[in-house]
Amino acid sequence: MAILPDEDGDKPEGCVIPFTYPNSTGWLGFFIMNAAQRGHGVGRALFAAAQDYFAKAGTQYIGLDGVEAQVETYGRRGFVTTDRIAWMVRSNTKDVPLPQGQLSESERLVPLEEVDRALLVQSDLEHTGFERRRLWSDEGMFSREDVSGFAVVDSKSPDRPVKGWILVRSCEKGFRFGPIYANTRETASLLVYTATESLEAREGSLVAEVWRSNKEAMSVMEHFGWTWYMDFHRMWVDARVPEAQRKGGKAETGMFAIFDASEG
Repeated sequence: MAILPDEDGDKPEGCVIPFTYPNSTGWLGFFIMNAAQRGHGVGRALFAAAQDYFAKAGTQYIGLDGVEAQVETYGRRGFVTTDRIAWMVRSNTKDVPLPQGQLSESERLVPLEEVDRALLVQSDLEHTGFERRRLWSDEGMFSREDVSGFAVVDSKSPDRPVKGWILVRSCEKGFRFGPIYANTRETASLLVYTATESLEAREGSLVAEVWRSNKEAMSVMEHFGWTWYMDFHRMWVDARVPEAQRKGGKAETGMFAIFDASEG
């Protein structure tokens, strides 16, 4: 993390976190500047510190999710828009429509904590191109009391391969859904339904960052009463995109919602 202190050195005025992963991928997250510091070149210094960190780590693919107002700024630093992400919301956890589809005889719905962490790491890698072993660990995620989720597994296969999974965690005004990975629309629908139903007694709104390049993703969420709020631009340095997120990659059909704009 790079932090810009104020003149007295005791108050942060801005920060940026360059995430790096073992397979030469990286993510620029939490790029934040206090309003009084914008337009004075200090953001450029933070960006330079992050770029230096990526260079030392040998990172070949560097991405970020940016709001429309900052696209031009990121463009001057070599980032190119390659996809859009829809931030969708649902006002509450009540009155959930039934899912579209059902499990086959060989499939089983299980709590996410029952799934081998290595299978989640592999699934995430296949859909995003990010090798995030530390994130999908007890220390990085699953020891949190506010985290829950579900998975659909093939119960007839010895290693119970994952057909889809969803993670739910608390956020400022409710709950965040994501990632949502699924091999079919029906599996995604069942996961969203089950996760929402599990929160029925809880108060708060729901948010998710939905992958627009998957043509089924937004309609699955809309079926359950989610509405579009705004778009993020998914941007990559020099338009170098991990294979999983390119046209024809697994994200195009299997990624329904991302984990988080701040971490990809």
